[in-house]
Amino acid sequence: MLLFCGAFSFAQTNKETLEDLKKSIRQATLYDSSAVFSQGKKAIQLSKKLKSYYDEGLIYQYYGNFYYYSNRYDKAKKYYNQSISIAKKHKDIRLENSTKIRLAFMLSEKDELEGEKEFEKLLVIAQKNKLIENQIEIYNGLGILYENRMQSDKSIDYYLKGLRLAEKHQKNYFTAFLLNNIGLLKFNNKQFKGAKVDLERGLVLARKEEEWRLVGNLLNNLGLVNKQLKDYKASIKHYQETVKLTKSLGFPFGIGAAYINLADAYSLNKQYKEANLCQDSAITIFKEFENFEYLEVAYLAKALLAIKMKDIPAAENYLQIVEAYLEKEPHIENGVDILEVKSRLAELKGDYKEAFNLKNEYTSKKDSIEEITNQDKLAQLQTIYGKERVENELLEVQNKNKLFEQQKALDDAFWRFIIFTVIGCSLLLTGWLYIRYVNKMRKQQKDFSQRLIQNVDNERSRISKDLHDDIGQLLSVVKSKINMYQTGRLNSMDGLEQEVGEIINQTRSISHQLHPSSLEKIGLERSVISLLDKTQEATGIVCSAELDSDVKQLSLAIQTQLYRVFQECVSNTIKHASATALKISITCTDDQIIASYRDNGVGFDEQVSKSGMGWLTIKERIHQIDGKMDLQTSKGKGVHLIVKIKRP
Repeated sequence: MLLFCGAFSFAQTNKETLEDLKKSIRQATLYDSSAVFSQGKKAIQLSKKLKSYYDEGLIYQYYGNFYYYSNRYDKAKKYYNQSISIAKKHKDIRLENSTKIRLAFMLSEKDELEGEKEFEKLLVIAQKNKLIENQIEIYNGLGILYENRMQSDKSIDYYLKGLRLAEKHQKNYFTAFLLNNIGLLKFNNKQFKGAKVDLERGLVLARKEEEWRLVGNLLNNLGLVNKQLKDYKASIKHYQETVKLTKSLGFPFGIGAAYINLADAYSLNKQYKEANLCQDSAITIFKEFENFEYLEVAYLAKALLAIKMKDIPAAENYLQIVEAYLEKEPHIENGVDILEVKSRLAELKGDYKEAFNLKNEYTSKKDSIEEITNQDKLAQLQTIYGKERVENELLEVQNKNKLFEQQKALDDAFWRFIIFTVIGCSLLLTGWLYIRYVNKMRKQQKDFSQRLIQNVDNERSRISKDLHDDIGQLLSVVKSKINMYQTGRLNSMDGLEQEVGEIINQTRSISHQLHPSSLEKIGLERSVISLLDKTQEATGIVCSAELDSDVKQLSLAIQTQLYRVFQECVSNTIKHASATALKISITCTDDQIIASYRDNGVGFDEQVSKSGMGWLTIKERIHQIDGKMDLQTSKGKGVHLIVKIKRP
């Protein structure tokens, strides 16, 4: 009896040791080759001793995972096949199905449609044999495939199927990594609050299962989410935990990346000293491994920190270091990002022209990179869906003969009745909508005409008042002086020239309000800048402008109407918005002109604004030059007016 108890205890201890080894190997497959193979050797020996062929095959599967994560697919396939061979020898369907799932992931990277078919075949086998964990992994794989195809609805559907299965069978590890994937999908779709809930729930489960690699991923992702939610303190906390965890796992590259993320969170929270220290720690790690790409990222971040602290010499020094690394090993994104940092530095120095030019160059190159990336993704999707379409067409041809007989049996008279009914209803609806639209437009035109007449009368009254109160009064004074001089009551005409000059200035001011003659002389660009300079000087509102050089090539009619629109907007901002800043921009492309006006004032209800004279006047001016407008505003969120005009 004692011998039996001792043997049982020994076997139980070995099983526990084997489970610990398996967990350690699985967690090390991403970063620690020495741990994978040294502990894997022990685990294989122990599996053979315990005659656990499933575990022996699983270790070879882990070997395959290590090489798969390292992009060494030939070696990965070799170990996966070794695992499948053991599974077939011992008729272990669970192990065979599980390893073939890994091969399906490899296949998906070369041919997504074939990979999808393989997943679906394996899912049938897993469901038939009630292999719960395998089903969960297949749902996860299908979710990833559809996420790569940018079909979020199908992706989330598969993720949720896997999640429900994992929760039902209390598979905490699988529940946690599916919550991580769902959280990332929501994050990419800008559903930050929902992503936070899923990631926090996953983190609790991953910690409970002591799945530290997954814990690190969840912490890092929570840092990203909280940064987007502007909860920088929470973001800092999660990145601090990520740094601590990566240190305990002994993954140097992960430690460096965690330091960069932590530094970014510190910087956003205006803890510049702590951010600098973290960047220095990251630089030390990346220097040791001569990782120039991340060294460039770290030094660019340090340059930005120096700019925030207004330390120009330090920023210039860091940028020189980045340029030296880029010469050794160019990286396109870093080569573009340095332009933005240089633009901010030029702005700090007060060289706004250079800052503007660098910003334009940065924007242009960034857009080019995104366009190339989108084109590559589009080509990939076209290849996938092109192949899928061909296969669907073949199936459709096979089914056409069966459907033909059924379609022939349909009652032609019934279909004719349906068609005529639909056409009749459509014509009636179209006629009703057209009449309603015409009546609405007539009413709007009538209202506009009445308001315009009233506005013209008000404007005439204002001009009359200006002429009477200002110019009329000054002319009366001049006439009085001349009479007094002629009758001998005044000995000198001193000051008369100054008063006449004042009359001329008043007349010019009224004339300019009636017609901006400066547009013909100096053009729209300088007229807008002059308008903003006067506004800033008179009101204290910070005014800025970004105008393409092509603006001067626009017709006088377009320049005049755009100037009047900006005048009206500036006037509204001064009178009603309580704004502290406004900005005017005009961009000219080959086929259109995009003019934009934005302020940071109190905003207003867009529906109410449509009945205002200002809105109708602006709308009419834009209509005269065949333009389209989009007004974006709400209470408390300022005003953003966008005008698009086709180039002649």
